[in-house]
Amino acid sequence: MILLTGGSGQLGRELGKLGDYVAPSRLELDVTNQKQVYQYLMGNEPDLIVHAAAYTNTLGADHDVDQMVTCWQTNVLGTRNVVDYAQCPIIYISTEAAIHPYSFYILSKLQGEMEVTRHKYGYTNIRTSFREDPFEYNRAFTDMWTIGDYTTVIAWLINELVKRNPVQGRTVWVGTGAKTVFQLAQRTRPDVRPILRSEHSPYLPSLEELVDL
Repeated sequence: MILLTGGSGQLGRELGKLGDYVAPSRLELDVTNQKQVYQYLMGNEPDLIVHAAAYTNTLGADHDVDQMVTCWQTNVLGTRNVVDYAQCPIIYISTEAAIHPYSFYILSKLQGEMEVTRHKYGYTNIRTSFREDPFEYNRAFTDMWTIGDYTTVIAWLINELVKRNPVQGRTVWVGTGAKTVFQLAQRTRPDVRPILRSEHSPYLPSLEELVDL
């Protein structure tokens, strides 16, 4: 049995189409509920966990204390609950931005990676990024580099990793090579307009940091 947390999320829905995953609802398995996590894992005994459940408002936690708490509870403490009670390997879905965190959300995902690395039954941390298809905005950054792709592509790559070699005891990068977000957006929205993120963000991963991953 492969347990998929976050099965109702953007990535989880696509993964569910590709493999034989058991994806309980949040009512059945809320990762922030320590007792519920223990009871579910002890009662179902999965062979592998793909931990995709996450707080995903990437900017909200920087501007609202309540959102900051929710982010930490979900991405860090929720992951800790899974690690504490799982008796099988864990694949943790992180973010490519963890290469150099510049927001509270990214810090929480990096801490989630650290929680998983202490799991004695084995782990793989996946750093990746995925977008809606077609691209969800009418503008895209020409100075923001990514190895990510559209959700269907990333879900397929992750599912292939699950089938081939899920437990590697390290952090792996899943993507389709370095490109700007603008270049990615143009694949599905030819009319997308260019914009500079450097005008709004203090830090962005550079091409040099991503190109060799």
